[in-house]
Amino acid sequence: MARNAGDHAEARAFGERGLAASRALGDEYGMAASLNGLCMTAIALGDLEAAVDFGRESAAWARGTGDRRALGASLTNLGQSLRSLDRLDEAERTLRESLAAFREGEDPRGEASAPSGLAVVAGWRGDPNLARSLAGGALAIYERLGLLAGQLDVLDIVASLELAAGRPAAALRLLTVARRERDAGRLGEPAVSPDRRADRAAPLPAVVAEVLLRG
Repeated sequence: MARNAGDHAEARAFGERGLAASRALGDEYGMAASLNGLCMTAIALGDLEAAVDFGRESAAWARGTGDRRALGASLTNLGQSLRSLDRLDEAERTLRESLAAFREGEDPRGEASAPSGLAVVAGWRGDPNLARSLAGGALAIYERLGLLAGQLDVLDIVASLELAAGRPAAALRLLTVARRERDAGRLGEPAVSPDRRADRAAPLPAVVAEVLLRG
């Protein structure tokens, strides 16, 4: 996709075309998906007020469809937009609603992404214990799914907590592991067997668990 390739202008144009087509057809699913894509593009462009507007409309259409996974995805990006605007109360409420939606929709990957966002909110509010607990829960789900990309996102969150706690050496260690794994390009796809899942997950839990348990 254009957004993943960094071509945000093309991604926005594509999203706007998709939204127009969905509106013309009265396709609620399509409108929710297109608006959610536009929300993500606006976040990438730093246009956070627009991201909030797109996210709210996306969530409204998704809620009308009854698709809990779609609602969870829309609310997750809306919550990220609100968090980036430092509207932390709204962000927390939105992310907790997204977590509930993902649970109702039986979407384990979503169940990990929402606590990750909540962990950042807790960290910004100065509650490192809650942030670590939320990050640990997200990590456990990503490990179970064999999704290394999600585990690395958790590493970034925990590293920021370490830095805020005045432990730059620990933060650097975590970021070094994350950089090594990203450079290796082993991201995104679930492992194809239990053995491979264990092999891929092994470098991360030991490092992160040590920091999480230290509190």
